[in-house]
Amino acid sequence: MITQVFLRATAAGSLLLAASCGATSDRVAAPGSSVTPSGTPRPSATPPAASPVHFATPEASMRYLASAWNRNDLVQLKHVTDPNARDELLRMHDEAANLKLDHCTFTKARGDYECYFTHGFPKGYKSKGPVGTAEFTVGPAAKPGWYMTYFIECGG
Repeated sequence: MITQVFLRATAAGSLLLAASCGATSDRVAAPGSSVTPSGTPRPSATPPAASPVHFATPEASMRYLASAWNRNDLVQLKHVTDPNARDELLRMHDEAANLKLDHCTFTKARGDYECYFTHGFPKGYKSKGPVGTAEFTVGPAAKPGWYMTYFIECGG
């Protein structure tokens, strides 16, 4: 199932209106937030703490994320994910396995990147094809580096 989500950063902060793989709704609000009919973002929780690891490129950060995901290493996932985005990411374990970065594309208007992944499926999962996809927004970290700020979609 492919789930699309409508979200973007605002000058006042950011909101994660995200849906995980297998969600039944096209619009799911993060805990503590609400989905407004207009889809207007609201500020999210506090930004993530500075990570002990830093990456020069969003691709390096997302390869690190994929490796941590595949090992189910929550400590390393925390190094490269916003708390709200991480919560949504963790919900896709039932549908996605063997996450691999495909590519990242710079979004000039926002100064962040859209990163695209492929993934396999856990044993017994009924998929429409052999490969699933996921998309995350990757933004600059408080200190030099990059981290996942939004979970956009996952499907297959």
